[in-house]
Amino acid sequence: MIIESLAKKNLVTARPDETVRDAVRRMAQKRVGAILVVDDGRLSGIFSERDALKRVLARGLDPGSTPLAEVNTPDPLTVSRNTNVRECAEMVKEHRIRHLPVVDEAGRPVGIVSVRDFLRLVVARLEGLIERVHDDHRIQELTDPYEHLDL
Repeated sequence: MIIESLAKKNLVTARPDETVRDAVRRMAQKRVGAILVVDDGRLSGIFSERDALKRVLARGLDPGSTPLAEVNTPDPLTVSRNTNVRECAEMVKEHRIRHLPVVDEAGRPVGIVSVRDFLRLVVARLEGLIERVHDDHRIQELTDPYEHLDL
């Protein structure tokens, strides 16, 4: 399975000169935990809820006058559309990140995957497995164990 099939494609983006306050308002409105910082069409950074807490509020910066370029994570870890989902999950775990942008060959953002997306996939796969095991068990219960004998 490739990451493009899991990635959200309705991206929430901001310019590097946009204020933290405006970006956070849009994040709240769109109900996302991170916003992609895009400069001239290319991904230049990512700004998350954690960044708002640690890099803005904890430092006493003014969200209304602080541009994202000063507090975002520049040049974030990214993957291409065809990267394997398992590889992406390992990257998220290894680098301890919650959001993984998906970019095209030119570095333009085309999707984003969050830890929550991986969790949904795991839960869906687990539910499918449980259902298959349950169905197999039901079939075994309905099968006559003496059917193969000629009685």
